[in-house]
Amino acid sequence: MDAAPTSPASSIAARRVLPARLWWSAAILVVAAMLQAVTWPSPDVAWLTSAAGRMLDGQRLYTDILETNPPMAVLLYLPWVAAAKLVGLAAWPAVIAATLALATASTALTAHMLDRAPFAWWPVTLALLTVFPGGDFAQREHFALIFILPILAAVTRRAAGEAPSRAAAIVAGVLGGLAMAIKPHFALALALPSLYAAFRTRRIGTLFSLENWIAGLTLIAFWGLIALALPAYLTDILPRLALAYVPDGLDVITLARLAPLWMFWALAVLLPIYRREVVATPLGVPWLLAALGFLLTYFIQAKGFGNHALPAVALLLQIFALVFLARNAADQPWRKALVPGLLVAILLLAPVFANLRPHAERDALAAAVRPLGRNLSFINLTPKLEVANPLALMTGDRFVGSDPFLWMALGAINGEHHTTDPDRLAKLRAIEALELATLRADLGKQPDFVLVGGDDFDWLGWARGDPQIAKQLGDYSVYAAVPYGPFTVTVLARTGLAAQPAAV
Repeated sequence: MDAAPTSPASSIAARRVLPARLWWSAAILVVAAMLQAVTWPSPDVAWLTSAAGRMLDGQRLYTDILETNPPMAVLLYLPWVAAAKLVGLAAWPAVIAATLALATASTALTAHMLDRAPFAWWPVTLALLTVFPGGDFAQREHFALIFILPILAAVTRRAAGEAPSRAAAIVAGVLGGLAMAIKPHFALALALPSLYAAFRTRRIGTLFSLENWIAGLTLIAFWGLIALALPAYLTDILPRLALAYVPDGLDVITLARLAPLWMFWALAVLLPIYRREVVATPLGVPWLLAALGFLLTYFIQAKGFGNHALPAVALLLQIFALVFLARNAADQPWRKALVPGLLVAILLLAPVFANLRPHAERDALAAAVRPLGRNLSFINLTPKLEVANPLALMTGDRFVGSDPFLWMALGAINGEHHTTDPDRLAKLRAIEALELATLRADLGKQPDFVLVGGDDFDWLGWARGDPQIAKQLGDYSVYAAVPYGPFTVTVLARTGLAAQPAAV
């Protein structure tokens, strides 16, 4: 993929390609920005940006803010939330702008490293990184996908017996290390293509390329800093996760049947039709193996969330889109290229269409609490993150809970139902006691209202089983009961807090 000698014809072509890329980029980025600007962030992103803001206000991660994810999950948003605070903007627009900028930079760097990538590669990849995520925009997996593309390009060059420039390899390595810092099992998406490159070149030294060294050193340096700055994650949170959160997952068959993987399976069935083009395309096999690595991380996490499947589906879609366009649209008159191009555009927009459905429960809950006033404080006594996030953004209130939801109690109670081992039961009940202690501390902040319910377990009765919490909740009464799917979320309002008259 080394650059060919420059000729007058190639210079003219380059001058034509650059403006076309700029126009494509502008159009795609405007569409992506508009799609995100007219909606609220996903529950995860809303919570993590809120946690970043609370860190900037002096609260301690894993002590005052009990997050289940590795530290990078919150640190990803810290620069953009800090910038928003500095200029007096809301956090979500800053996150949108930063994510689009990172996606564009990743597309440009990856295209530079691939050198002779086809023209369609640029708009397809940029749309994949900005439009395709839909409701999972700015999720951790979205950032991981953005960060890992340049190092995949470097590995692709290695597999072809070539090498990227030293500067590009260093940048790609740093980004690859950051992708693995988000979640350690993302290393599979890099390990499998690297093993293929070593096999293809028949050189074990390919595994120890500059970008892989830099990625590994970046990851080691990151966790070294975490051990010094945020030791509570390693000493307190990880043991709780291992006992009460990680085991509370879905089985492989259920995970494979869930909607987040439907597009992956559909594309996997279609790809054999294009197997020759996939193998012949330089990025085909490395990209496929990276998609497989991300697919394995989806099953390892065992939660079945859409954002967990995003990178695997996106990489497979990228391969399909490029080989499909190469077969059916490349060098064709625009009339013949129109239908294949529209099909690819529809696939890229599919998650956006899926996210257009109304969020009836979320909107009903926001409508219920708005009459209580603005800038109120509240906590989430439910097992669902999405009950309280992005509710605060929608109503102008402040979420002050240490936990985003009752993740410790949920995992502990589920675990107690599936074990008879006395030692394990004792540990699970200790975690349940920690959740109750956290709830006592949060109620001590005297939040204006409390959200309770969300599933078929009596969380209010469970909480009132603690005498101190029962006394604290005595200062609250039922203000509203809002249908939430087949269940109900009850709003408990602090005594003396009443609905305000509507502004005239």
